[in-house]
Amino acid sequence: MDRTTRIQDYELENSLLDFYFNSIFSSTNSSNKLFTRKELMNLMINYERSYYSNHMCCTGTVSSIDAESLNILNRDSTTYVDIQGLSWNDPEQRANIFNKRSLFFKSYTNFENSIEMSSHNCTRLANSNNEYWYFNKFFIIPNMYLNHFQLRNLVAFNELNEIIYVENKLNQVVGSSDFNVKRLNPINSKQEVIFASNDFSNDYGDEESLKVSTLNSYKDLVISGLYNGTIIIHNKGSDLTLKHTLTTNPQAITNFIDINSQDNELLISSNDGKLRFFSLSVLKTSREIDAENPINCLTKNPLNYNQILLAGDRPESVIIDKRSNRDCLELTGHRDYSFSCDWNPNGYLVATGNQDSTVKLYDLRYLSKNKEDDNSLKTLGGKLKGAVRNLKFDLDGNFLAFGESLDNVYCINLQENELNYQSINFIGKITGLNFIRNQNNFGQLLSIGISDECTGGILQYAFESSSKVIDLYNDGEFI
Repeated sequence: MDRTTRIQDYELENSLLDFYFNSIFSSTNSSNKLFTRKELMNLMINYERSYYSNHMCCTGTVSSIDAESLNILNRDSTTYVDIQGLSWNDPEQRANIFNKRSLFFKSYTNFENSIEMSSHNCTRLANSNNEYWYFNKFFIIPNMYLNHFQLRNLVAFNELNEIIYVENKLNQVVGSSDFNVKRLNPINSKQEVIFASNDFSNDYGDEESLKVSTLNSYKDLVISGLYNGTIIIHNKGSDLTLKHTLTTNPQAITNFIDINSQDNELLISSNDGKLRFFSLSVLKTSREIDAENPINCLTKNPLNYNQILLAGDRPESVIIDKRSNRDCLELTGHRDYSFSCDWNPNGYLVATGNQDSTVKLYDLRYLSKNKEDDNSLKTLGGKLKGAVRNLKFDLDGNFLAFGESLDNVYCINLQENELNYQSINFIGKITGLNFIRNQNNFGQLLSIGISDECTGGILQYAFESSSKVIDLYNDGEFI
């Protein structure tokens, strides 16, 4: 992760408010009007309505829009209401606005021309009318926390079907160190604060230290990483919250946290290039592996927890064996730094997402020996050519979802020989993406965190199934 870059310079500036003012500027300073008067009026109305109504909501519950109420709104209204509750003249106007919004977007890269270099063998995805997943609900949370444009794992979903997220305290600016980590019950929309920045404010004199960089959850356990190499662990069952300093290295931002239920440990990747194994039994670091480069994301083999995929500040990703600390496989083909990765439940398919705007799929059984510069199976990318900072396989391994920096998520159907996918569009920056079981274990929910002061929240799409979701989770006990 590039810490020297000012966070407001890239990929965070496309909020609905920024987009509205950019739209006005482009329409008043150009002979070729980019936006019509009706489009500008719609943007203004949506901004005012969303901002004031969202910030007036009750603090004990979260307002939401579900599929049934959305259908009623669109049946009885002369306008078109979308999945975030925004009102348009019709679906075509919304699509036109999204196309024009893309003109204001620029994705950050560490290597010059990495997007152009990666595009020659990349299949770019556009809007698709396929509907494998159906809109279920949108929880309206306008203060969704997003601190650094490269770190997008700030929403977690656990086996209790709870949504864990970080929220800027009311009236605080994006990137503030004043935050709440909250738990949302998606059934009754009730939310509660798990812990807050002021619980630890006396421990740190440096405001930068209190910024949350990553978040994860498993059953009763919630873990957040901070900028200063500290983790905060909360156990719902015991109502215990503790903090632990992994390192005092000022470069050791906690980039990613994974949970190994079999060995009762956390796998923590940091910006100082260390992979740390933190024992939840004795609450201390058991050992470290030096990866030399900052590690931005990691994932373990679901069939063999000793194998770990590391993606970070280098074009190549590596699979290591934690028993020997040795690299087992190198995955090649990207042109920039990687910030997302996941391992399919089948054990042999993995995916990585990169700032070169692509997702690469690798079949570990058939890595090409003749293509040392790119041993991937397939390369995909979104229409914005935006960095891919979030991706995830579904719980059955039949779908792969990935998101560009903002506005677009694509869900690839891996069961079909031909490339078929569903596109999901919204306004906002992605702060998290994952699949969780549906309440009755039949089917799944694709959940997407969205940061925007007007349109932010949690978006959920449902996939119905007649059989229960594969149980990939161990019932290990935690602290």
